[in-house]
Amino acid sequence: YVVGRPDVDRERIAYFGESLGTGVAVTLAAEQPPAALVLRSPFMSMVDVGRTHYPILPVRWFLRDRYTSGERMARIQSPLLVIAGDRDRVIPVEQSRQLYDAASSASPKELLIVRGADHNDAALFDGDEMIAAVDAFLQRR
Repeated sequence: YVVGRPDVDRERIAYFGESLGTGVAVTLAAEQPPAALVLRSPFMSMVDVGRTHYPILPVRWFLRDRYTSGERMARIQSPLLVIAGDRDRVIPVEQSRQLYDAASSASPKELLIVRGADHNDAALFDGDEMIAAVDAFLQRR
C-alpha cells in the first residue's frame, strides 16, 4: 500500500522492526527491499528463541510462523542497523550478533549493543543512545 501512494518516495522507505517485528521486517525486506533496515533485538529464528527458553521441548513442532531471519539475511542488500541490549533476557544478544554476522557484506551494516539494557528497558525503546544511532544511520541514507 505505502509504495503505491503518489506522495511517498519509495527510495526513502526504511523498515524498523522490534523483537518479533524483526522477523516480519526481515521477511518484508527480502521481498520488497527498503532504503534501510533497522532491527531492534532481532533473532535468527523463532525456533532458536524457543530453544533458549524451553530447551527440553520440541519447539519446532509448536511453531507455525518460524521467522527464519538468519536464512534470509544474506539476500538482503539494504543498509542495516542492528540494535540489541547486552542483558536481554528474551532474545539473547548472541542471537542479534549472529543475525548481524549473517547479513550480506555487500551492504553497509552497523551494530549497536546497548550496555546494561534488557529487552523491555526504556534504553531500547526511546533511550538517547538508541535514538541517536537510528537518527545518524538514517541521515546517512
